[in-house]
Amino acid sequence: MSDTDVSPAARGSRAPSRVARTGWGLLALVWIGLTVWLLVQFVATTWNAGVLLVRGEVVQATVVEVDLRTRFGREDELVVTTGPPHTGRAEIATYREDIPVGAVVPVVVDPDDTSRASLAEDGWPWYATLFPLFMAPLAALAALLTVGRAVGDPAPDGDRASGTGETGGTGGTDRARDTGTPPAPRASEEAGSDGRG
Repeated sequence: MSDTDVSPAARGSRAPSRVARTGWGLLALVWIGLTVWLLVQFVATTWNAGVLLVRGEVVQATVVEVDLRTRFGREDELVVTTGPPHTGRAEIATYREDIPVGAVVPVVVDPDDTSRASLAEDGWPWYATLFPLFMAPLAALAALLTVGRAVGDPAPDGDRASGTGETGGTGGTDRARDTGTPPAPRASEEAGSDGRG
């Protein structure tokens, strides 16, 4: 069956090829993974901030390492050692860039887990919690759209049947109408004419 035998509606609604399905499927997996990662970041950050808000205690800590990440608005990483009564070591994310190594700063630390801490002056991490919460639905929508493209939209039965000589039996009539030649007689008509003769 040639492309001329298929109606425009059927041609426009064909399912994507195998290569296209694979490409859209891989892209959908990327978006799904990004959605899951954003949700995990939101839950983890909110949980840590909530724990510090409920049972955190303010202690003095000494900065022993600074990792500046000024590109793309990323937070800086501070490694601090907390003093008594909750001595330990913690990594703290902050947007402050004026804290050098050796500085003594107040931090809020979890008494049950000294690795969970934040700068006392930073307060609630609004950006770290709201940004993934805002981006996760957008990533999920993109994943849904790419899954739809990977699955494709196969032609309806009516469109597949129309314009084909095998199912609808109209292909010969359509071609005869286009070329101006009379259609070939059907097998039943030929048998009838032979019987009458």
